[in-house]
Order: sequence, then structure tokens, then C-alpha cells
Amino acid sequence: AELERLAAGWSDLACELERGARLRFGRERIALEELVLLSHSNGATGRAELTLTHDAAGTRARLDCEHFDAGSVLSKTLLGGWYAGETSGRVTYARGASGEALDFELDFAGWKRGEAGARLACKARGHGADGRLVLERLELSDEHGLQASLHGELPFERAAPFARAPGPVALALELRVPELAALGVLGLPETGRTSGPLSAHADLGGEWNALTGELRLAFEGLALDAAGRHRADGTLALELGERLRAKLTLDASEGRIAVGGTLGIGGDIAGLLTEPECLLEAPIDLAAEVELTDVAWLAELVPDLRRISGELGGTLTASGTVQDPLFGGQLAYRAGELRLARFATPLRALSADFRLAQDVVHVESFTGEVGGAPVRVSGTLEPFGPFTRLDLAVRGENVLLARNSRLRLRADADLTLSGSPELLRIGGGLALTEGQYESEFDVLKEILRAGRGLRGSDGKPLAFARTGNFARTEFAVHVTSKDH
Repeated sequence: AELERLAAGWSDLACELERGARLRFGRERIALEELVLLSHSNGATGRAELTLTHDAAGTRARLDCEHFDAGSVLSKTLLGGWYAGETSGRVTYARGASGEALDFELDFAGWKRGEAGARLACKARGHGADGRLVLERLELSDEHGLQASLHGELPFERAAPFARAPGPVALALELRVPELAALGVLGLPETGRTSGPLSAHADLGGEWNALTGELRLAFEGLALDAAGRHRADGTLALELGERLRAKLTLDASEGRIAVGGTLGIGGDIAGLLTEPECLLEAPIDLAAEVELTDVAWLAELVPDLRRISGELGGTLTASGTVQDPLFGGQLAYRAGELRLARFATPLRALSADFRLAQDVVHVESFTGEVGGAPVRVSGTLEPFGPFTRLDLAVRGENVLLARNSRLRLRADADLTLSGSPELLRIGGGLALTEGQYESEFDVLKEILRAGRGLRGSDGKPLAFARTGNFARTEFAVHVTSKDH
């Protein structure tokens, strides 16, 4: 049989036969000869030639391409939203009594993920036989600066080429991108974070469901917040085996954090990506070393904290499972100063030691100055649960409670704070050590108002907080003069 005419097209792409192809039938034999396709796109012409023979000896096929724009026939048939571009190179395949063999060397250009995606270029060379695929060279790049290379050997099933077939895996990967967002071209989910250059290196062995080896990642200028105000350089090292061993370091202008430990998920990383709920029951054993020389960023996380400074260091630990972790560790806060939104007087010369036990932060010691007077705090905080709670004891000598143009007030304090910020109870006592109040009023006006049985001049009642947290604070404080 002869195929005289064949044409296909999509948008501004077109494909047609260069000349008639012959299809030969015989007893236990079929052959396709001289099938040459021409592609036409953007004023350029590409060429693809296919030959195929199947007989008693087996199957033999060969495809040769030269700048053939596969988008003319494949743009809407690729999985994952991929759009085909130009293809050059060759593919040969043979299957017979001695087994099957595959050999290829291909050059792809202009392929992209999504209609508006970055255009990719790929060079691939390799061969395969009897369920094994050897990648001699696989290089990937795009117009935004992504560069990736992969080589090694992996199991391969012709009937399911994208499945994780059983068998040994030996792969080496190198990856460089100018920023984190450039990884979206590979189909990875968007993180919403920006970064500077990122590089990765991996040497993997084992099998797909039990990978071994290591993966190293280095990045610069990774945004730690959505606005990108705080950034860090860092590295991530993963060692795969029966347990995943990890080490993450973050270096920023504010200090350094290093996290290391193990996660009991074995080497089935691909399985976790398809069934992430399995991660919840994985045992963990992690420790974080914290060395922060600037904690001003904490004010962005705590609504009632106007400003904070100082140094924070120590060790935090996590054990148990991902779903039910057990926390521990100790932190030291030194040379600190903070200003609260509800308290005009700043707290200075702060020094504190905290101990974390599960969800409770124990304030082992907390000393500082309020208006030049010493203050000590002890107790517990529960900031991590669904309802924040605090139980604190505050003691101070000659503490400055108020200072403005009319009122100056100091007292020795022995107070307790218990409850949540939304419903706080303050108890204990205040012994006034210094008090002065100044005000101006019209004597004649006040006499006339009294004679008419009216209240005195309108004044604003004292309030700890009128809106937001602490607006419903209850006081049960005994106030005396220190002299009595």
C-alpha cells in the first residue's frame, strides 16, 4: 500500500508528507518505508523520517529528526500541560530472540510547560537493554538560567516508562537555577518565596522504594517572610538510608540557625510525594542550635510587641513523631530591650533563661529594669496551643508605672498574671513609693455644678487597654502606700 497524502496542523504549525510512503504487508511481516514528514513553523522547515519492520526475526525501528517541530502533531497530546517544540537526532529500537535494545541521541528545543512557560532545551544520549536504561547524558536548560544535568542507570519498563520499576538505581544530578521560582518549569509547586541562586547535587543508589545516597542543596538570599524583608543563605544536606538524616543551616544578618537529626521515613522519597500522609507517623529526632544576634523581627510576629532587641541563643529539640512531636530545650536572652504596645515605659537591660518542656515555656529567670528600677519575672507560658496561656509572677522595686505631663507614679510591685491575653487576670499588690498628679480646673465652675447637683468635669476613666488583646483584663490588686 502507498500513502500518498498526510497533513496535520495546529495553530500556526503544519505537518505534511515529503513524498509518498510505502506500507508492505506479507506473511508474518509488516514494513513501513520512506515515511518522511515535513514540519512548517515560523518560516522554518523540519524533517522526520521513520522506518519500521516487524517479522519473524523481531521488530526493528528507526526515527531520524532534523529540526522537526513536533508541536504540529503533539501540542495537545502531551501529559502534564507540556507543549512540544523542535526535535533533532535519532532513536533506534530492536527486539528479537536475544532481547531488546534501545539507543538514542536527541536534541530538544523550544519545549515548554504551559502555553506561557519558559522554553526548554534538552540534550539526551543513552541506551537500554532488557529492562535497564543507561543515561550517558541528559542536560536541561531554559531561557531564565536553569541548568540541570543527570547521568546514571535505572530500571525501565517499556510498557510503563514513567513508573518506578523495580531494580537498582544509580543516578547523579547537578542543578543550578538563578532563583527558586525558576524550579516551576520542572513542575514543582510554587512556594511564594523568592531567593537568589540555588544549586543542588545528588548521588543516589538503592531502589526507588529504598533509595540510598546523599542530596546537597545550597541557596542564597532565600526570603524567610512573604514580603522578602528577611533573607538567609543556607545549605541542606540529606543522607538517605533506613532513616533520613538531615542537616539544615541558615545564615542571615540576624544570626545563625543549624538544625540536624533524623527522620524515620527510609528512602522511599517518591512514595512520600504521592502519599504524604505517611509522613505524619514518622519518628523524629531533631536538634536546633540557635545563635541570633538580632531579634527585632519578632515584633512582626507578636501583635502587642512594638519593638524588641537583644541576643538569643540555645538549643531546641524535637522527638516523638511528626504528628505528635515532643519539644524540649533551653534558650538564653541577653542584652535585651522591648517596648510593649500597651505599656509606655520600655523594659531595658533584660536577661532571661527559658526552658521548653513540651508545649510549656518555663521562665527560669527574667530580670530587667523598668524606668531604672529592677524587675524580676518567673512562671510559665503556653504560646503554642490553640489557646495561649500565661502564669507569671512579677516583682519589682520602685517600678515606674506612669509618667506623663500630669502623672508620675512609682511602686513596689508583687503581682500575678494568669489566663490568656484575651481574658487576663492581674492580682497581687502595689505599694506606692512615689506619686504626683497635677491638673487645672475652674473653681467657680465646679462650685456652680455642685450647687446644681451635677457631676464634676468630664474625665476619661483609666483603662489598661481599650481594644484588642488585654481589653478584658480583670484587676484584683491591693494598692497601698509603702509608708503605711
